[in-house]
Amino acid sequence: MQRNRRPDSTAQQPSTWMQMAAALALGAAFTVPLAHTWAWPLALACLVVLVMLLQDVSPRRAACIGWLFGSAWIGASTWWLFVSLHYYGNLVAPVAVLAVAVLALALGVFLAVAMFVYARFKRASHP
Repeated sequence: MQRNRRPDSTAQQPSTWMQMAAALALGAAFTVPLAHTWAWPLALACLVVLVMLLQDVSPRRAACIGWLFGSAWIGASTWWLFVSLHYYGNLVAPVAVLAVAVLALALGVFLAVAMFVYARFKRASHP
């Protein structure tokens, strides 16, 4: 059984690579208001652009965008773990980098699931 799909919009969709790069940049930028509270509008702007990236994408692509956004956000937010692991915990630098990267990539899965569900229900509610 074939799904009813919405007609393609006249606006051209950005390429996959552009969407992924934007998700990474937005995730990293989303960290700035955590340290500099005067920059709180940046957090809202990042979320607005993230939602715009999720318009008319498949749930699978939405999950990928969410995973990249979440991984960049967590990675940029937890860079200090490298300092703790390497300088104070005496962990070798490459292993400390790997540990922080694995943590960020794993925690990014939570946002991937959320964006998948968002895109799935958005698509189901607008046949």
